Amino acid sequence: MKEYHRHAPAIASEVPAVLARAIHVAMSPPTGLVFVSLPMDDMAYELNDAKVAEIEVIRDREVTHAGGFRKDLAKKIAGRLSAAKAPAFVVHGDLEHAGAWDQFVKLAERSKAAVFTAPLPGLSGFPENHPLYQGLLPPGAGWTSEELKGHDLVVVLGGPAFRYYPYIPGPYLPEGTSLIHITSDPDEAARAPVGDAYVADVGAAVEALLGEISEWSRTAPKARPDVPRPERAEAPMRPRTCGRPSATPPRRTPCS
Repeated sequence: MKEYHRHAPAIASEVPAVLARAIHVAMSPPTGLVFVSLPMDDMAYELNDAKVAEIEVIRDREVTHAGGFRKDLAKKIAGRLSAAKAPAFVVHGDLEHAGAWDQFVKLAERSKAAVFTAPLPGLSGFPENHPLYQGLLPPGAGWTSEELKGHDLVVVLGGPAFRYYPYIPGPYLPEGTSLIHITSDPDEAARAPVGDAYVADVGAAVEALLGEISEWSRTAPKARPDVPRPERAEAPMRPRTCGRPSATPPRRTPCS
């Protein structure tokens, strides 16, 4: 997600233009939060015909995002994927925001690569009941590298590589593992501690890679074990009682 943006019109007549800008900023890849602070006298401001005309001009303009992904870059990355013995994709919610869900499923199936969801993603980016899906990566660096052991190439699509919290000591990647990072956010590309980064439209990148990759003969990774479903909770939930409040100071008896 992009950096949090703030906008504050100085006077009430600036509100339409500021709102229009805020909408375009929020919808521009990578999508993110925008906060608009309105003047206190906004509701009392008289809206005359001239201002209505100005608002219509702002309302009706378009901002089109037509980012692409160069063919030579797609060939280069496809070559690295083809040469890898056990590649893995790590996906983020931005993949879904880019409308690339179905295309990426095809890409993963052709590549026969394991698919993980990145730490703290918002959206999973991949169908969680798919046999290639290996689950959610934990956020600590040591945890992440441990989960990625056995994969010689990791391709991160549509978000940071990675979000690390809490601090868990360990390498960023397992020994012998390389990383490719494709993101629409230049800040995320600059911030990542490892890997070769490409700043591009994620949907266009997936489409370009799909055009360079045919069905590969490598063995697909084993499907993860079935995840047990939680038992159905009662409604309403009943509180657990395991002790009565004591006198001063107010404390409760620990549960056994």
